[in-house]
Amino acid sequence: MALNDAAVQYIDTGRFFVHLNKQDAPPSSEEIDAFLANPDLATNPILAAGYIDLGHTEAETGLTFDGDEEEEEVLPTFQKKRFKRVITTPAVDSYSIVAHQIKDPQILRFYYGGGTIVDGAFKAPPAASRQPIEGSGLVLLNEGGDWIGSFNPRVAVGRDSFIDLPQGELSKVPLKATVLEPDNNESDQWWLSKSFTAPVGG
Repeated sequence: MALNDAAVQYIDTGRFFVHLNKQDAPPSSEEIDAFLANPDLATNPILAAGYIDLGHTEAETGLTFDGDEEEEEVLPTFQKKRFKRVITTPAVDSYSIVAHQIKDPQILRFYYGGGTIVDGAFKAPPAASRQPIEGSGLVLLNEGGDWIGSFNPRVAVGRDSFIDLPQGELSKVPLKATVLEPDNNESDQWWLSKSFTAPVGG
């Protein structure tokens, strides 16, 4: 591995998407380029394919990757005290964003795990029945057309913390996407970049 300035990604803007019909593979580089050229055009390849844009999100926190670390055990033999390392519990990855568009019903549906519009009001499901919404997650981080993406075939999206409505600031709806095992048992993590000859699964 050599020193490669082009392999360093500067983050300027980001867009976050969920597809409610789980996808086995991410959009192509050409589709991502076309989206970034006209990101708010309803007929661009990503929105037209059914991805839901989560809209304005908090700049200060940006995108936060988190999760639960894997658990491991080191097995001995009679001859070697540290013979083999095995993972007993796989790591669970997640990422969090803070959405600003509290008046967007879709954002509230992701936060509450559903909901309906009734006579100009958003009605959340009963607390006991709320569950994260599953779909595919797509993240695009961009700087002047130089982008990197993250794709997860199966994520569960739901609340990450309490809604915050501070005076003099933008509304805050914290959302968390937890990466789950895909239904087809394929890779759960794809990193996307035109510098790769093909998308690389985790």
